Amino acid sequence: MSPRVNLPIQIAALLVFAAFRIAAPGWWLMILVFSLVGVIAIVLPSILAVVTLRRPRLTWPVAVPFLTGAVCLVVAGGLFPDFDDQRSYVPLLTVLGVDGDADGLLAGIGGVAVLGFLVSVVVTAVAMGVTAARRPATTPRRSPPETSPPASNAAAST
Repeated sequence: MSPRVNLPIQIAALLVFAAFRIAAPGWWLMILVFSLVGVIAIVLPSILAVVTLRRPRLTWPVAVPFLTGAVCLVVAGGLFPDFDDQRSYVPLLTVLGVDGDADGLLAGIGGVAVLGFLVSVVVTAVAMGVTAARRPATTPRRSPPETSPPASNAAAST
């Protein structure tokens, strides 16, 4: 996969996540906004995607966790339940105008997506480090092939 394709995917996932959380604000949104660690964790895949722009392509050990993280971020944004002082709710259902059980199956899927996102961020960073260590820092220079003197010069010098 091209890093130039990956970066818009990561940014789009981040924007969809933010749209879900802002459309149905609650205490988790406040905690996320005011905790620097939460913001960094959510923005980290986009930052890592910018770092990979110098690579000609992303190998599958790097591309798969990037894509998995993007999917998990969108799912977590829509399904991880939030709460306020009166009730708890699933942001996707709130956006759709449906009242739903915040302790049900969708909330469980959202919780798994949060864990999947965190794991994929760690795996992405490790995979980027491992694949960068395997790549040569610079391509070795090839010296021009040695040419033997023409046969006429060799005969003339003897």
